[in-house]
Amino acid sequence: MSQYIDLTYLHEISGGDAFIVKKTVEKFLESTPGILEKMTLHLQEEDYPELGKAAHKLKSSVAYMGIDSLRETILALEHSAKNQTNLAQVPGLVAEVHEVLQAAYGELRAAIAAL
Repeated sequence: MSQYIDLTYLHEISGGDAFIVKKTVEKFLESTPGILEKMTLHLQEEDYPELGKAAHKLKSSVAYMGIDSLRETILALEHSAKNQTNLAQVPGLVAEVHEVLQAAYGELRAAIAAL
């Protein structure tokens, strides 16, 4: 049983096509580590507008993977960064995104291996 991911929506929109599900998950696994790196860099540089853009890029991808526990975190991160408000919470939000995605990656790899 997965703790972080739920691929139900992805299975639904793909018509249950395991190939499409696998390719979509693989693309997520390839693209999101780079986005996470950029988020960390933007945070270190205090480039909040770019950090907000990076969070925005993650939003739909995370939704497709059913990582619902990050939905509110990413929304808060995007909002705070873009509007430069509540900046004290931003490092913790970035850390939470990193932590949950690292755990989700393992679950996603297991899920596509089982397809």
